Amino acid sequence: MSKKVALTLSELPQLKEGYARVVHLTKVPEERLQAIRENGINYEEQGMLSSTACWWGNEKEVKYFTDDPRFSGPGTKAIVMDVPFEEIKLHNDPTKSPGVVPPQYLVGVIDVSKGRKHEKIGELESNVGVVSVVGFLGSLFFIGSSATGNAIANLSNTTSNFIGAGLFLFGIVGALFYFKSKK
Repeated sequence: MSKKVALTLSELPQLKEGYARVVHLTKVPEERLQAIRENGINYEEQGMLSSTACWWGNEKEVKYFTDDPRFSGPGTKAIVMDVPFEEIKLHNDPTKSPGVVPPQYLVGVIDVSKGRKHEKIGELESNVGVVSVVGFLGSLFFIGSSATGNAIANLSNTTSNFIGAGLFLFGIVGALFYFKSKK
């Protein structure tokens, strides 16, 4: 019986302590993907694993996409493997590397053909949300200080109103981007 391999980023297992997450991006036909599932990643011609894949020790830093058109767009798959650190060192030494990462380390074959827009969407959404809230709160601070009626024609109140209006618009635009990204 073959091991279950993740097909989406959300199905990937959590990276275990002492392991590195290896990501190899490729555009190959299904038969070649099957060969990778059965035999692992062969990098003999490249000399070392880092020539054909990237690896990370911190799961939060892993990148499953690239801007390189050779490894992005339609048909792109991310071959994801969790490899012990000791072996990563071996795979990145051209004088000692075995040339193949064994298939038992395979944890995912993910379709990443949709591109980078999904890579860090959670972080981007939270940043836009924070910017929107700061814009609204800032606008209340600047507009609220001149809304008391104490000084109607004061120049500083006019400046505060302009700053407040600008922050309010900034908050509105940020909120629009935030809600649009949620769709």
